[in-house]
Amino acid sequence: MRKHTPGPWRYEYEPGYNGELIASNGTVIAEFISEPRPPNARLIAAAPELLKALHGLITGAEAMGWNTKKARAAIAKATGEQR
Repeated sequence: MRKHTPGPWRYEYEPGYNGELIASNGTVIAEFISEPRPPNARLIAAAPELLKALHGLITGAEAMGWNTKKARAAIAKATGEQR
């Protein structure tokens, strides 16, 4: 399994140039030919924090007897464990 580039990520776009999704270490994760809709760009940039938060919630949820099947499936999809 390939590990994702650690967050936080940020999205930068300047009119007339390509947009970029950039990791905290300066790695360009993705380039956008045109500006994506701002809600999509924010969601993509928040992906590492969302994944980390979901991992953290699962432990507490399982301790309370909650079903975490959908959360685990989402993590598997995001990390490439499920195709």
